[in-house]
Amino acid sequence: MRIYVGELKREVGLRESHSFVYEVPPAAEHGDLAMFDGPVKVETTLTNAGKGIIAEGRVEGVARLRCSRCLEEFTSPVSAEFKVEFREGAGLETVDDDEDVVRYSGDYVNLGEEIRQNLILSLPMKPLCDQACKGLCAQCGANLNEGECSCERRPVDPRLAGLEELQARLRGRGGES
Repeated sequence: MRIYVGELKREVGLRESHSFVYEVPPAAEHGDLAMFDGPVKVETTLTNAGKGIIAEGRVEGVARLRCSRCLEEFTSPVSAEFKVEFREGAGLETVDDDEDVVRYSGDYVNLGEEIRQNLILSLPMKPLCDQACKGLCAQCGANLNEGECSCERRPVDPRLAGLEELQARLRGRGGES
């Protein structure tokens, strides 16, 4: 998303506000595909800070995610705030490591990558379709949100299987468990 800053560059302290919609391209993150349902809404203010142009604002949209428990696809509202400084100059020039600075040339700054990165960072690490999601059966893989399966519900830790056998033998001899 390119924004014209030619007039803004001429006077320190000058501000411009912009509202627009932006179609975020799909992005592969952590092996999953981050998708957005339709364009996102962006509100931003650009300020000539002397050294560069500071863009700060908010982006809102709807993400299409996959539940980490049941693997079903669902949609969820997402929003993120961003702040980035654009400095004019060649991309190979050095900038202090602690600064969030993006180089640009000409009379346009490109907010597209900043919008995409901030939206992806706002996505949950373990998305859930519902806090009460029951997930999948560990034995047969059935989606437990759609109904119960016929598998035994008492999971046994394989490391404790020997103790369960010992307990069953003790019960068989009349011992206490």
